[in-house]
Amino acid sequence: MFVSSLGAITPNATALAMERHAKQAGIASAGLGALQFLLAAGASAAVSASHDGTARPMALGVAITALLALGALGLARRTTPPEAGSPAVDTSVPTP
Repeated sequence: MFVSSLGAITPNATALAMERHAKQAGIASAGLGALQFLLAAGASAAVSASHDGTARPMALGVAITALLALGALGLARRTTPPEAGSPAVDTSVPTP
């Protein structure tokens, strides 16, 4: 289930990540691609190094990366100001 959802999630997440970088779309795409390859290489090396003959290292690797993604989402929500029209914006108070 986790891996099968990547086909729908990855292209949409990439498009959303690059949305604010339209003027530098080439460098943003290259940086995102390089980051994906570096993180995948590090995760696969860690899982390979901890191989013990069971599926436990792979399951632990998936769980750790899921928790890291959840933490990154929380950090992004905390540091990104809400956009106009977003449900997070309080529209009950008039702006000057």
